[in-house]
Amino acid sequence: MVPFLCTYDDVLSWVDGFLQGHASAPSVRQEVIRGSVETALREIVGARDWACMKKPFRLQLQASQNTGTISYHAAAGTALDASEGGGVTQYPYQVTLTGGTWPAWATDGELRLGDDWVINDVACIYSPTVISLRPTRVPAADIAFGSEYVIGQACYPLPGDFVGVWAPAEKNPWFIGEYTPFEDWSLMDKYRTMSSIVRRWTYGPVANRYGVTGFYVYPYSSNTEEYDILMKNRPRPLRVSGQEAWQYQGTVSVAANSTAVTGSGTAFTTNQSQAVGSIIRFGGGTTKPTGTWGRNPFLFQQTVASIASDTALTLSAPSPAAFSAATYCISDPVDVQQHMFDAFMRGCERRLGHAMEFKDADSLDRLYYVALTEAKRQDSAVKQRQVAGDRSGPLFRLYQQSGNRPFLGG
Repeated sequence: MVPFLCTYDDVLSWVDGFLQGHASAPSVRQEVIRGSVETALREIVGARDWACMKKPFRLQLQASQNTGTISYHAAAGTALDASEGGGVTQYPYQVTLTGGTWPAWATDGELRLGDDWVINDVACIYSPTVISLRPTRVPAADIAFGSEYVIGQACYPLPGDFVGVWAPAEKNPWFIGEYTPFEDWSLMDKYRTMSSIVRRWTYGPVANRYGVTGFYVYPYSSNTEEYDILMKNRPRPLRVSGQEAWQYQGTVSVAANSTAVTGSGTAFTTNQSQAVGSIIRFGGGTTKPTGTWGRNPFLFQQTVASIASDTALTLSAPSPAAFSAATYCISDPVDVQQHMFDAFMRGCERRLGHAMEFKDADSLDRLYYVALTEAKRQDSAVKQRQVAGDRSGPLFRLYQQSGNRPFLGG
């Protein structure tokens, strides 16, 4: 049986029917409709730690570096003396490395200089041996040629779809580190041991990168090693709606057991970067294929793996049958599982009802929360009993106490 999969096109068609059911509904702009759908998707992500949104992610930790020696020049436009390679105009807050090269990850690193090994942030890499520091944290005075340094990566930016994280696991199962709240991190980081086995971790915003969350380690790793992390990820953004002309114009053909799709009158390369990873559906008849509840249900669907030209794309898996001059539709998948779908659709209706100030907005709220409760109930696929005590004796259900009533989660 093919797994349940809904597309952005399905959702917009559903919402269109919802609006038609409100006889008094005014004409609604597409921006309002699509904004309500995207808001509902973000909302349901935060409603629970859904099992389907937990995915493994491998993080590559970088070994700290102290090879060679450095000199630091605090101001721009001044030539160094002869012992420091004089006659060269310096960049602002420039650090020059002798006897080594800066690592490629230096802009994500912390550079420690001076007698007290004060933390400095790297702004950019000008060459393999020259970097510039960020002016918010720099030494006030020059540091002489031949001085020691340590650079380590304390923060590792996480993917843009990151929502939350569980404890990381390194290759040594006897040591995985301890979580530290982010608000306690900066003080601990200031007085860190230079490099060793990672003993603590946290996550928080990455400075100077809008909307990016980073995974922080303490101390710097002394080795290049891997961490496996169980993360909660946001679903794929909804961009390819399936309702713009380039997403369904022309026809497509594909041979049985082939991944090569040939188009006629198609424009696959329009917004190509967005279309890769979207879903292409093949239909029969002369109209665009729809979801299973539409009037022209698709015959086959698959993910778009790559696009070569306006008339050629590749599927992620072979087509089970041949299609010749077939209608098609390309649209983004809605990355929620089947048991969440009803709650998501109720959320779309609820958000749209509030945006348009429908009279039954309160009723839409109630329908959403009922559907959300049912989705939470179905989210656990494991039905094993959770008990405490000797199985030969009485069994007791595990729960958390909230006031005088048991809290069963959800």
